[in-house]
Amino acid sequence: MTGAIRELKRSRPDLSITVNTPYSALWKFNPNIDKHTNTSGDGIRVDYQDEGTNFVGESNESRIHFGEAFSFAVMEATSLSFPINDIRPDLHLGNDAPDLDLPDRYWYLNAYGKDALSVKWWIDHRYQQLIDSLTSIPLVTARTAKDRRVTLTNLTDLGATTSLRDLIHIIANAAGVITPISLPMHVAGAFGVPCVVLAGGSEPVTWERYPGHVFLSTIGRLDCCGGGGCWRRRAHGAHREDPDKRCLDTVSSGDIEVARCMDMISVSEVMEAVELCEQRSQH
Repeated sequence: MTGAIRELKRSRPDLSITVNTPYSALWKFNPNIDKHTNTSGDGIRVDYQDEGTNFVGESNESRIHFGEAFSFAVMEATSLSFPINDIRPDLHLGNDAPDLDLPDRYWYLNAYGKDALSVKWWIDHRYQQLIDSLTSIPLVTARTAKDRRVTLTNLTDLGATTSLRDLIHIIANAAGVITPISLPMHVAGAFGVPCVVLAGGSEPVTWERYPGHVFLSTIGRLDCCGGGGCWRRRAHGAHREDPDKRCLDTVSSGDIEVARCMDMISVSEVMEAVELCEQRSQH
């Protein structure tokens, strides 16, 4: 949504914009709005899955980016038309940088995830193999209290106390990011930070990929994602999910189930993608 408001404000700088959001950290220091609040009140509700226009349901065919979908949703809600020149989120840094003991140059690794979105989990021991193989690149990680914990060594682990604003600063100043499709990917997209995305087959490439990101997608390699992203949610504990949201093809890894499309992503593929990003950054 931050990118959609930026595009609207570029077209209509005369508008006064107030955003009512529970995610105020994403709007802090944003020059395109007059204020943000998390209190209910009058205004226009914007949702890219609202009412008759379901951009997610049409994403495999429409081939639009979800950043565009937000802008189209704002146009529908406001009856205002504006050009879309940038699909990236619009996040801003300020004087709230955290005082953290981080390496001078590092990559941010997101190895965690929500139980309700376990279709995006990668195999735990491969994260450790990746860390142990990337010996020349210091890695930093953090998580929220709600994330599934994965025990990792040989990296800087900030634990579960990192705020969203802290995470934005950490990623904005990183040399790169390794993550499944998740918030860190979007933050990296906002700041033009190189990102290796462990995407699997759950969401269309055109819907999620930002410029400069290396997207490790397995769409087209399995029947369940042969024609595009499956949009399923849960691989581990799939019996707890609605039938139309359960992953159809899982593999066992220790005490968890992961989507086969994620299992198909190898450590060597991720390493090659990181090396590609590092080479690009040197030019």
